[in-house]
Amino acid sequence: MLNLQPVILSSQISVDQAIAQLHTHNQTYAVVINPNASILGILTQTDILKAIAMLPHWQNQAIASITNTKILLQTEVPKDPSSMLKLLEQKGVSYSIVIDSEQQILGVISADHLAKYISLSPKPCICQRIIETTPNIISIYNLDIHATSYVNFRVQTILGYSLAQIIGMGAEVAVKLIHPHDLPRLNQHLEQCRSLADGETLEIEYQAKHLNGYWLWLHSRHTPFRRGEEGQVIEILGISQDITARKLAITAMEQLNLDLEAQVSDRTKSLRYINQELLAEISERKLATAALRYSEDKFRHIFEDSPIGINLVGLDGKYMQVNPAFCQMLGYEDSELRKLSVFEVTHPPNISAEKDLMSKITRGVINQYHLEKIYITKERQLIRTSQTTATIRDARDNIRFLINMVEDISDRFKAAEDLRRSEERFRKIFEDSPIGMVLLGLDQKIVKTNKALNQMLGYSELDLVKQHLNALTHPDDQEVTNRLTHYLYQGQISSYQLEQRCLAKNGLNIWVKLNTSVVKDQEHQQLLHVLIMIQDITREKESQKLIAHSLAEKELLLQEIHHRVKNNLHVIASLLELQARTSKDDYVINLFSESQNRIYSMALIHEQLCLSPQFEHIDFSEYLQKLVSNLFASYGVNPNLIQCVLEIKPITIGFQTALPCGLILNEIVSNSLKYAFIGCDRGEIQIRFSQQADILNLVISDNGVGLPPDLDWHRVNTLGLRLVKILARQLDASISLDRSNGTKFNLSFSAASPSPKKLYAHT
Repeated sequence: MLNLQPVILSSQISVDQAIAQLHTHNQTYAVVINPNASILGILTQTDILKAIAMLPHWQNQAIASITNTKILLQTEVPKDPSSMLKLLEQKGVSYSIVIDSEQQILGVISADHLAKYISLSPKPCICQRIIETTPNIISIYNLDIHATSYVNFRVQTILGYSLAQIIGMGAEVAVKLIHPHDLPRLNQHLEQCRSLADGETLEIEYQAKHLNGYWLWLHSRHTPFRRGEEGQVIEILGISQDITARKLAITAMEQLNLDLEAQVSDRTKSLRYINQELLAEISERKLATAALRYSEDKFRHIFEDSPIGINLVGLDGKYMQVNPAFCQMLGYEDSELRKLSVFEVTHPPNISAEKDLMSKITRGVINQYHLEKIYITKERQLIRTSQTTATIRDARDNIRFLINMVEDISDRFKAAEDLRRSEERFRKIFEDSPIGMVLLGLDQKIVKTNKALNQMLGYSELDLVKQHLNALTHPDDQEVTNRLTHYLYQGQISSYQLEQRCLAKNGLNIWVKLNTSVVKDQEHQQLLHVLIMIQDITREKESQKLIAHSLAEKELLLQEIHHRVKNNLHVIASLLELQARTSKDDYVINLFSESQNRIYSMALIHEQLCLSPQFEHIDFSEYLQKLVSNLFASYGVNPNLIQCVLEIKPITIGFQTALPCGLILNEIVSNSLKYAFIGCDRGEIQIRFSQQADILNLVISDNGVGLPPDLDWHRVNTLGLRLVKILARQLDASISLDRSNGTKFNLSFSAASPSPKKLYAHT
């Protein structure tokens, strides 16, 4: 908690010397003492960074001029770390120096160290340790109240504010911390976070104000953290990284080069009087070496840690040095790239242009250049980049080497190319479409028409541009069209289809079909245009009239056909009955009777179709009742002894389904009436017919003696059961037999009618 060995520096030493002392003792701050041994204050890394950023010749500045960090003097070591941290926050300071009665320094207390000390006792969970030890700011922001509900202590390290200060800002946290130029964009970014899916992130870069008044660049990634009961995002988790160094990297390098030249020039002038040649040259070399060593050390950190690719190229085009980001971009190792030249990893069509620019920059025609070029990776893939090239010169203004800063813009280029292609495809589709098209502006007036529409209506595009849509619409249809178009512009609907009449230039009315939809901005989903596709359906309308007339005639003819088929089937049944009377063989008579029942089941369907208004569908429940009544009468069954229970609902099915279904029912019920109740006084036949979604279920059961247990009904040769199997295949029906209590047949098949080819394929 108490630093017993702080670095103590004289207020008269330079900034360069102070940096060296802090680096030697591995400390982040030092106590500054005046010549009279009084305490001036605390010198921090923040003070040094501000001096570097704001003072032109900061190296020789005395640290007394940049020591601005406030302190608190105490005469005893506090026992309660939490109380001490609270006291520092109340006083608005980050450091306290503890002295004894003789004004001797006992140690230094840092608010950062206190926060860490408190966070480590008791030992936090692993998640908390990760959060508190990360080098980035981690925060939780409430989108409803516009306030920060949590932030880790890194906010004090980066921005200088304590945790309590950030939380205490409440809904004003963005106004107080964010640069006014970036605030509208950040507010829009936070609103977009409301629509993020779980695991999805949104990134933004902006400037934030440090406690001491200067601005830092931050890069933040946000993801949903907590949702409300209706699934909306309430809180977002943010991870913010200080990217000030990256933003200022290029500027810093250029400024550093200028500062170096200025220093060499100034020192050369001051020493020229002592020795015009030799002494000036020696001093210049010494100063240049020291400055170069410092410059190279700072450049190396920027070079290695930069997120964009940076490389140094000799005047012969060979790579001298490459940073990790550039290696990762091309997929090469550092040692591999140093053996290559710029042109060996450049796409051949770009080589000539870059050689010309490199020639100009080395000849001094230009100082730097920027171009978009394509690199070839180690895997022979092409990546598109944005490259800025500048020169690095020595003290004599001679070019030492070239520095290239390379940013991968493949994704950005692909997005732009996709947009261009999309617009080109839309333009071509619009112009060459065989269907008429109209584009309306926000004022509901025509912006553009295509060739097909102009040919359809006889107008030129100039005749229609800036005209209202009503100029093309028949007066009787304008009310409906205007109402739907109004709904479209108001966002109440996204599209509509409509048949209406258009007015051609020659005065004729043309029936058209409108397909109207909105064209929106892809990024912000704002309405740009309304697209109307207009198809000429005049011939279709005329055809519909002819078809309607023809359909009425065919329906009348079909009704007559069903009536005649029914009569013919009844004639056949009557003939079979007459023939049966001539036979004395009971077996033959039964065969004739069964055939009559089958013919009656088919004739009954044609009778239902004849009476049905649809001619293709019948009410199967009514058909079932009539069919069962006929079978009971045909076999002379006493309904008081053998009962038939029908559990059927009004279901309408097509002729192609009803015919085989009726025959199946005829065979199974006939079989039950003939054989199920031999030796039984009473019995019951149950028929259930139902529909679930698109599946029809037919269950026919009796509680009679049942089929013999050793009988394989799939292999029997009786005509009735063979017909059942054949007709079931025609319906694509699944059929099963349950013998647990009498006999029960279960059939399931599609409500859609089978095709005529399939219906007669098994007959």
